[in-house]
Amino acid sequence: MEAEFDQRKYLMNGTGFKVRIFDGKGSVEISDTHWNFSAVTEQLVTAGFMARRIYELPDAGKNATEALGSPWVVLEAVKMAQK
Repeated sequence: MEAEFDQRKYLMNGTGFKVRIFDGKGSVEISDTHWNFSAVTEQLVTAGFMARRIYELPDAGKNATEALGSPWVVLEAVKMAQK
């Protein structure tokens, strides 16, 4: 995976960036939008969800030990009952 996201823009929500995902045979390029954890949490609350767990996963592959961080985040959330 290669991402063009500038970490200096981490707090700038809504920042667009491109990602190239490849498996050694082929690749696909996608456009994505960055939201920091504060913004994601607010979006979940506004939509009536409660976060249960957050998993930060390292990048997989031969260079995983050289990764600068955990680029993959999985949020587990539950929909709260409506009053």
